[in-house]
Amino acid sequence: MRWFVWGTIPIGGVLGGVLGSVLGVRATMIIDIAGAALAVVPVLFSRVRGIREMPALADEEASAGDGLA
Repeated sequence: MRWFVWGTIPIGGVLGGVLGSVLGVRATMIIDIAGAALAVVPVLFSRVRGIREMPALADEEASAGDGLA
């Protein structure tokens, strides 16, 4: 997971630099703000919003049932 998150930082830096050079800083910032706002949309329409507590892991349930925990 960390590879995906931290690996996109250099890509975003290069893309932001290219856009800033081609379109200008103001247009690039508007595109960045719109992208950040739209990044929330998939979460709004997913089942994640309905989660109220952390689901138990199957390994924890199994070890709790045999009395060793």
